[in-house]
Amino acid sequence: MSDISTKKFNLNALRATSKNPSDIIVETVLTTVAVRKPKKGDFFRVHPDEDKIFDLYLLHYGDNSDAYVVTSDMVPHMVDSVKLHRLLLCITRHGTPFLWSLRLPNDERQDSWAESALAIAEMAKTHWVRIASDRAGNAYIAHRALGELGEPEWPVTPFEELIELGFKNRIIDSTDHILYQQLQGLR
Repeated sequence: MSDISTKKFNLNALRATSKNPSDIIVETVLTTVAVRKPKKGDFFRVHPDEDKIFDLYLLHYGDNSDAYVVTSDMVPHMVDSVKLHRLLLCITRHGTPFLWSLRLPNDERQDSWAESALAIAEMAKTHWVRIASDRAGNAYIAHRALGELGEPEWPVTPFEELIELGFKNRIIDSTDHILYQQLQGLR
């Protein structure tokens, strides 16, 4: 027999305690952070603080080009596969944080794509911008918002934790890592 028939009906449990459901206080808890370039149509900002910038080695692998962090100890084993990137904390106009991994220019040759991305990132510290590819110019271009869009509301989550959320399960830290073994032809 069901408990429903034995429970006493409680009208007070159904009573609205607030006139407006939006009066309920909530906290947004991030469970994941995208590691990506800014999307073509999104206005975004880059956090202006130097402690929200982090250089690291990344390996892009797979059909969807997932980014894997390669620890400093593993870089000598994968020198031909990794590239130096600058990780920046960014936020969209809609308040969605993401980590932009900009490939840093190689000192051995000019890299107008990487150099223009760095210039746009610097501009985005103080202005809302959109990024676009200029294939003819072999570089990125910025479209700066002309209206007053206000200052971004940055997440309170510590930067280290945002990086951890962005790269969970994608850190190559030993020769036992399955991706390292696949790249070496061991699996």
